Amino acid sequence: HNGNPLVKIAMKSSFLATWALNFFRKSVLKVNRDIDSYLESRSGKNMVAHWPKPDQKFFADAAWLKRMYAAMAEGFRQKSSVKAVFQEHCLFLKPWSENLERIPAGKLKLWQGAQDKTCPADNVCKIAEVVNGATVELFQDEGHCVMFAQTQKLSSVLNM
Repeated sequence: HNGNPLVKIAMKSSFLATWALNFFRKSVLKVNRDIDSYLESRSGKNMVAHWPKPDQKFFADAAWLKRMYAAMAEGFRQKSSVKAVFQEHCLFLKPWSENLERIPAGKLKLWQGAQDKTCPADNVCKIAEVVNGATVELFQDEGHCVMFAQTQKLSSVLNM
C-alpha cells in the first residue's frame, strides 16, 4: 500500500477496512461505466501522479489504464469481493508460513522493478537469500509494471 499509514490503520480494523473497500469498490465500478470521461477529469489525470515515474510513463497509454480499471471493476463486480479483498490484504501483512527452502535449487527467477513502491525490492532480495540458487534481476528503471514493460525479455525467458 505504498507505505500509506491510513491503510495500515484501516487494515487493523475489519470495520474500517470494509468501509474503505466498499467506498473504493463503488468508485471503481462508477469510473468504469464511463472511463473516458474519468480519464479526462482532474481526478483521472492526477490518479497516477504519486506513482513511480516508470509506472506513470507506462500508464500514460490510456489503453493500459482502461484495462487496469476493467480488471479492477471485474474483481469488484460481486459485493462479496470486498470481504475477499480484505482477507487477501490481511494475508499480505502476515509473515509467510511456507518453507521457501523447499523450492528446488536454481528454479526460482525473480524480477523486480527497483522503483516499485507497492512491492518493495528488498522483499525479493530476502526471498532470494532463503531459496538456494534463486536469481534476482532488479530493473533499475522500472516500477510495479516491470512485467508489462519487459514483455520481450519475458517471452524469451519463457521460450527457453
